[in-house]
Amino acid sequence: MSRYAGGANVERELIHHLLKKGYACMRAAGSGKTSYPSPDIFAGKHGKMLAIEVKSSKKDVVYIEKNEIDELLRWASIAQCIPIVAVKFKNKGWKFFNNFEKVSDKFYAFSFDKGEEVF
Repeated sequence: MSRYAGGANVERELIHHLLKKGYACMRAAGSGKTSYPSPDIFAGKHGKMLAIEVKSSKKDVVYIEKNEIDELLRWASIAQCIPIVAVKFKNKGWKFFNNFEKVSDKFYAFSFDKGEEVF
């Protein structure tokens, strides 16, 4: 399975998770492959709108490039919604982040221990 296909499958899994919780969702196919910022998933429920960047990892910490988080924050600001990073930690489950910890000039870190179970 290609890296793109694996990422798309994780995004679809999250959409099913959100739908079961009553959210309206849509996946932005090809997000990250355009010069325009766009989240992987856009979801909403009772006026609470979310712009979600989705990642998966076998490790307990995920590092995401600063420019990718900057684009998520810019998109969420324009759309006036909540920016979320959702990480599927293999063999541990989903964690959600809306506080972003910058660890260098180039990366943000997302640790299993610091994520939320729900948002």
